[in-house]
Amino acid sequence: MIDKVGDFPYNSHVKKQGVNMKFYRKDLIQQANVPIHFEEEITYDLSQFQKNHSSLRELKDVTVSGVINYDQQLDTVIVTTHATGTMVVACSITNEDVDYEFEANLDEVYSFVSVSQDDDMIEVDGDVLDLAPFIFQSILFEVPLYIVKPGIKEYPKGDGWEILSEAEFQAQEKPLDPRLAKLREFKVEE
Repeated sequence: MIDKVGDFPYNSHVKKQGVNMKFYRKDLIQQANVPIHFEEEITYDLSQFQKNHSSLRELKDVTVSGVINYDQQLDTVIVTTHATGTMVVACSITNEDVDYEFEANLDEVYSFVSVSQDDDMIEVDGDVLDLAPFIFQSILFEVPLYIVKPGIKEYPKGDGWEILSEAEFQAQEKPLDPRLAKLREFKVEE
């Protein structure tokens, strides 16, 4: 299925079949030096990306908008994207699902010719620029390291341990370690 964004043809079956943000070099050459604007709702099948990202459980309502500029002289593509949506992540305390709104930006330069390590560009493998993995990576940078589900009434506890709220911890009377009891008798002489 070929759709058009502006006057630019590209594969746009993203909504129906998961992620496909592929831009072909031949199509980019036809639109050389003309900014290409796009806005798409995309879905990710996390099973193909989630090897080391167990805290990210789901992505919902992901919308990606952006601009692509192809420079024919340098054979490079400058991509600026902005992704918004909701990620479902694990609560750091209860391990329950928590919805977390995110915004992720991607500003990269891609090259269809080989680049040195000193260049601040990403080399495109072949003649197809697939933005999906790069957009997903920018979304992963937004996964919070620590998040607590709002309104937790009961914290988990087990045999010999429990999680306390900050208020419960402050209200708790702290018994003196018996090994340090002798220090109470110690008086500093001046």
